[in-house]
Amino acid sequence: MKKSTTKVIAFYLLTVLFMVSEGCIQRGKENKEEAKSMPQDSIRTEAVASPVQAVNSEPKEEKTNEGPGALTFFTTGNMIYQYMDDDSSLNAALECYSEAIKIDPEFKEAYFNRGLVKHDLKNYKGAIADFTKAIELDPYDTAAYCFRGMSKNKLKTYNEAITDFNRALELNPNFEEAYFNRGIALIKLGKKEDGCLDLKKALELGSDEASEMIDKYCKQNMIIK
Repeated sequence: MKKSTTKVIAFYLLTVLFMVSEGCIQRGKENKEEAKSMPQDSIRTEAVASPVQAVNSEPKEEKTNEGPGALTFFTTGNMIYQYMDDDSSLNAALECYSEAIKIDPEFKEAYFNRGLVKHDLKNYKGAIADFTKAIELDPYDTAAYCFRGMSKNKLKTYNEAITDFNRALELNPNFEEAYFNRGIALIKLGKKEDGCLDLKKALELGSDEASEMIDKYCKQNMIIK
């Protein structure tokens, strides 16, 4: 369900008021007028495109004498990342997550979300580092394994990526994104039959992208009829 534009703007402006980090607040100001006139249909709501993690436990030092705490920076980063879709906004979200991590170096969700931003900015090595830190803090974070594998796919380190997708599927046997991306990795390694079986499984689980990849890689080779 899409949030109303009014609620999005109100929450966005409310959180930005608390920010004192010059880089984070400056980009927030630059995007404020855009947010006011933003059509509701332009809001990024797709779970796969923007799978930001909500905080599961309140991070330490949520409030400090010097200014806002980790949770405030984290929340503002989420708002910018989810509802703005340009490189300037991505960099603003990245700075907010980085400020949250400075305050709370064990803030797992901030590492994960910063990894998503770095992936979107094509900084795949940086994304892998952040997903790795998130996994160190929570070895059962299924999404972190999957998205680390996706970043490794982008770097064409397919065998390493497959290891991450395998672990994600151990933790969640119905994780369609892991099947889809493992399928792509297997195909890139020349293992088309296994890759196409993964794509078929992803399609069965509801992946919209899988159908296109099956048409591209599988049907022409009669692997999947």
